Amino acid sequence: MSTGAQAMATALVLFDAGLRDSGRWKRGSVDIGESSNISVWRKAMNHAGIVLDHAPDLAEAVVGGFSTLDAALKIAEQRRDVELQNLEEQQRIEAEEADARMRLMEIAPDYLARYEDARVAFTAWESDNRAAAAKRRQEEAARVADEKRKRADLSLTYTAIANGLLSVGSYSHADITDVMADFEPSLLNPTQLIRYFSTENLRAGIKFLNDLIEWKETANV
Repeated sequence: MSTGAQAMATALVLFDAGLRDSGRWKRGSVDIGESSNISVWRKAMNHAGIVLDHAPDLAEAVVGGFSTLDAALKIAEQRRDVELQNLEEQQRIEAEEADARMRLMEIAPDYLARYEDARVAFTAWESDNRAAAAKRRQEEAARVADEKRKRADLSLTYTAIANGLLSVGSYSHADITDVMADFEPSLLNPTQLIRYFSTENLRAGIKFLNDLIEWKETANV
């Protein structure tokens, strides 16, 4: 008897004894044989287990020598892959069903009473309300775009404030007379920036900094 046939015969006994669970042999249940063939036996038992999990109808053929373990394994793996695909498809359908049901409960619960499948009900509702649905999608897209623009504007504003604070803070310990000793409007780029050096604007800046300090002392940032 080949190693594959022996492994399958052993696997059938262990399987009937309830020693395989969730695609694995229970610890200590597999006789791994002599040390010289441990890896070969483990591999054969693993393959035999896969055959029993997904193609148990082929087990007797392997034991009887009418099929090799490798041939049965290939078929078992193909069936396993199909089972996995079917499971994933079923999960996708169930998720779509749940999503459609939840949305209809909010916007059109009467459609759930008219159709057994929530996905069919939602498709029917969309067809009946295509124009309204398109408008809602446009409004949602516009809302998202507007929110992005607002966040971008806020980012520019706060970044400008931070950069201004960085510039002013870097001179906090300097002598203002020394800092401004060589100042002249022509050094500004553009020179029109001179208007921001007005006493009124400087006092406005001081007020802003005082307000910013009060905000910082109370804000959780």
